Amino acid sequence: MSMWLTLVKIEPAALGEVADTPGLVGGLFADRGRSGSVVSGFRPRVDRYGCDYRVLTMSAEGRLEAEGGMERWTKEYPWLARAVGYGCDIVEGVEFAGEPAYFLPPEQVGPVAEGLRDERWATGAGASRPWNGITGDNTFEDLIVFLTAAATEGKAVISTVT
Repeated sequence: MSMWLTLVKIEPAALGEVADTPGLVGGLFADRGRSGSVVSGFRPRVDRYGCDYRVLTMSAEGRLEAEGGMERWTKEYPWLARAVGYGCDIVEGVEFAGEPAYFLPPEQVGPVAEGLRDERWATGAGASRPWNGITGDNTFEDLIVFLTAAATEGKAVISTVT
Protein backbone atom coordinates (compact mmCIF):
# COMPACT_ATOMS: atom_id res chain seq x y z
CA MET A 1 0.00 0.00 0.00
CA SER A 2 1.28 3.41 -0.91
CA MET A 3 1.60 6.03 1.76
CA TRP A 4 2.20 9.25 -0.07
CA LEU A 5 2.59 12.50 1.86
CA THR A 6 1.31 15.50 -0.06
CA LEU A 7 1.51 19.12 1.00
CA VAL A 8 -0.14 21.95 -0.89
CA LYS A 9 0.23 25.67 -0.37
CA ILE A 10 -2.85 27.83 -0.76
CA GLU A 11 -3.86 31.43 -0.28
CA PRO A 12 -5.10 32.16 3.25
CA ALA A 13 -8.53 33.07 1.85
CA ALA A 14 -8.73 29.60 0.32
CA LEU A 15 -8.77 28.11 3.83
CA GLY A 16 -12.22 29.67 4.10
CA GLU A 17 -13.25 28.11 0.78
CA VAL A 18 -12.04 24.72 2.03
CA ALA A 19 -13.87 25.13 5.35
CA ASP A 20 -17.08 26.00 3.50
CA THR A 21 -16.66 23.25 0.86
CA PRO A 22 -14.46 20.42 2.21
CA GLY A 23 -14.88 18.52 -1.07
CA LEU A 24 -12.48 20.98 -2.70
CA VAL A 25 -9.57 19.42 -0.80
CA GLY A 26 -9.62 16.27 -2.93
CA GLY A 27 -8.81 18.33 -6.02
CA LEU A 28 -5.78 19.83 -4.31
CA PHE A 29 -4.27 16.37 -3.89
CA ALA A 30 -5.33 15.03 -7.32
CA ASP A 31 -2.81 13.96 -9.93
CA ARG A 32 -0.03 16.36 -10.97
CA GLY A 33 -1.23 16.59 -14.55
CA ARG A 34 -4.38 18.45 -13.58
CA SER A 35 -4.27 21.95 -14.97
CA GLY A 36 -7.37 23.57 -13.55
CA SER A 37 -7.46 25.42 -10.26
CA VAL A 38 -9.70 23.95 -7.57
CA VAL A 39 -9.42 26.82 -5.09
CA SER A 40 -8.54 30.47 -5.61
CA GLY A 41 -4.95 30.98 -6.72
CA PHE A 42 -3.93 27.28 -6.55
CA ARG A 43 -1.30 26.28 -9.15
CA PRO A 44 -1.05 22.46 -9.24
CA ARG A 45 2.51 22.22 -10.59
CA VAL A 46 4.04 24.83 -8.29
CA ASP A 47 1.93 24.61 -5.13
CA ARG A 48 2.36 20.91 -4.39
CA TYR A 49 5.08 18.81 -2.70
CA GLY A 50 4.98 15.05 -2.26
CA CYS A 51 7.14 12.26 -0.94
CA ASP A 52 6.86 8.67 0.23
CA TYR A 53 5.75 8.93 3.85
CA ARG A 54 7.30 5.55 4.68
CA VAL A 55 10.73 6.72 3.51
CA LEU A 56 10.38 9.90 5.55
CA THR A 57 9.45 8.03 8.73
CA MET A 58 12.12 5.35 8.22
CA SER A 59 14.72 8.11 7.75
CA ALA A 60 13.55 9.83 10.92
CA GLU A 61 13.58 6.55 12.87
CA GLY A 62 17.03 5.64 11.53
CA ARG A 63 18.43 9.02 12.47
CA LEU A 64 16.85 8.79 15.90
CA GLU A 65 18.51 5.41 16.47
CA ALA A 66 21.89 6.67 15.24
CA GLU A 67 21.69 9.71 17.52
CA GLY A 68 20.69 7.61 20.51
CA GLY A 69 17.34 9.31 20.97
CA MET A 70 15.10 7.98 23.69
CA GLU A 71 11.67 9.11 22.47
CA ARG A 72 9.68 8.48 19.30
CA TRP A 73 10.79 10.45 16.26
CA THR A 74 7.69 12.63 16.53
CA LYS A 75 8.89 13.74 19.98
CA GLU A 76 12.60 14.04 19.18
CA TYR A 77 12.00 15.94 15.93
CA PRO A 78 8.94 18.08 16.65
CA TRP A 79 9.40 20.32 13.61
CA LEU A 80 9.46 17.38 11.22
CA ALA A 81 6.41 15.97 12.98
CA ARG A 82 4.62 19.30 12.61
CA ALA A 83 5.62 19.56 8.94
CA VAL A 84 3.78 16.31 8.21
CA GLY A 85 0.67 17.05 10.26
CA TYR A 86 1.32 16.08 13.90
CA GLY A 87 -0.09 18.74 16.19
CA CYS A 88 -1.71 20.64 13.32
CA ASP A 89 -5.30 21.72 12.97
CA ILE A 90 -7.58 19.27 11.16
CA VAL A 91 -9.56 20.19 8.05
CA GLU A 92 -13.03 19.24 9.28
CA GLY A 93 -14.99 16.82 7.11
CA VAL A 94 -12.01 15.66 5.02
CA GLU A 95 -10.40 12.22 5.16
CA PHE A 96 -8.20 10.24 2.79
CA ALA A 97 -7.78 6.51 3.43
CA GLY A 98 -9.07 7.08 6.96
CA GLU A 99 -6.61 9.89 7.70
CA PRO A 100 -7.65 13.51 8.09
CA ALA A 101 -6.17 16.41 6.18
CA TYR A 102 -4.23 18.89 8.31
CA PHE A 103 -3.35 22.52 7.85
CA LEU A 104 -0.83 25.08 9.00
CA PRO A 105 -2.02 28.69 8.90
CA PRO A 106 0.37 31.10 7.16
CA GLU A 107 1.90 32.44 10.38
CA GLN A 108 3.05 28.92 11.37
CA VAL A 109 4.60 27.85 8.05
CA GLY A 110 7.82 29.90 8.36
CA PRO A 111 8.63 28.69 11.89
CA VAL A 112 8.17 25.07 10.74
CA ALA A 113 10.61 25.60 7.84
CA GLU A 114 13.13 27.20 10.22
CA GLY A 115 12.60 24.42 12.74
CA LEU A 116 13.43 21.82 10.08
CA ARG A 117 16.69 23.68 9.42
CA ASP A 118 17.39 23.75 13.17
CA GLU A 119 16.79 19.99 13.34
CA ARG A 120 19.37 19.66 10.54
CA TRP A 121 17.14 18.03 7.91
CA ALA A 122 19.07 19.90 5.23
CA THR A 123 22.80 19.46 4.96
CA GLY A 124 23.74 21.66 2.03
CA ALA A 125 22.98 24.85 0.23
CA GLY A 126 20.13 23.14 -1.61
CA ALA A 127 17.62 24.17 1.04
CA SER A 128 18.16 27.83 0.18
CA ARG A 129 17.29 27.53 -3.52
CA PRO A 130 13.96 28.82 -4.83
CA TRP A 131 11.03 26.41 -5.09
CA ASN A 132 9.93 25.80 -8.65
CA GLY A 133 7.76 22.75 -8.07
CA ILE A 134 9.86 20.59 -10.38
CA THR A 135 11.86 18.09 -8.36
CA GLY A 136 12.66 14.51 -9.04
CA ASP A 137 13.31 13.05 -5.64
CA ASN A 138 11.42 15.26 -3.15
CA THR A 139 14.01 15.20 -0.39
CA PHE A 140 13.99 16.75 3.07
CA GLU A 141 15.69 19.77 1.49
CA ASP A 142 12.80 20.00 -0.96
CA LEU A 143 10.37 19.98 1.94
CA ILE A 144 12.22 22.89 3.53
CA VAL A 145 12.36 24.77 0.22
CA PHE A 146 8.63 24.18 -0.32
CA LEU A 147 7.70 25.41 3.17
CA THR A 148 10.03 28.40 2.87
CA ALA A 149 8.35 29.35 -0.42
CA ALA A 150 4.92 29.02 1.20
CA ALA A 151 6.04 31.25 4.09
CA THR A 152 7.54 33.84 1.74
CA GLU A 153 4.30 33.90 -0.27
CA GLY A 154 2.22 34.17 2.93
CA LYS A 155 0.38 30.93 2.17
CA ALA A 156 -1.19 28.28 4.35
CA VAL A 157 -0.27 24.61 3.89
CA ILE A 158 -2.63 21.64 3.83
CA SER A 159 -1.21 18.11 4.10
CA THR A 160 -2.40 14.53 4.08
CA VAL A 161 -1.12 11.00 3.68
CA THR A 162 -2.88 8.85 1.11
